[in-house]
Amino acid sequence: MIKNIVWAVEGQLKPGKKDLFTQVMTDLVHTANNELGTIIYEWTVAANGTDIHIYERYEDEAAAQVHLGAWSQNGPRFTDVV
Repeated sequence: MIKNIVWAVEGQLKPGKKDLFTQVMTDLVHTANNELGTIIYEWTVAANGTDIHIYERYEDEAAAQVHLGAWSQNGPRFTDVV
């Protein structure tokens, strides 16, 4: 039985926030890749420079919960740009 947890996030950048978004996502990828149970954490900005896509995959619910635990620190930075 596969227990993976997958999140696909889509959104739009706030005007003038692309560079800051890149910094925030670089930090988030680093954090996620150091969390036990992260399988993949990747993101893209569409050619229009506004639409963003984030794909996250975790081994199981426990690993996803570990990642959510960091949201209190990283969430405000993310919502400032998206």
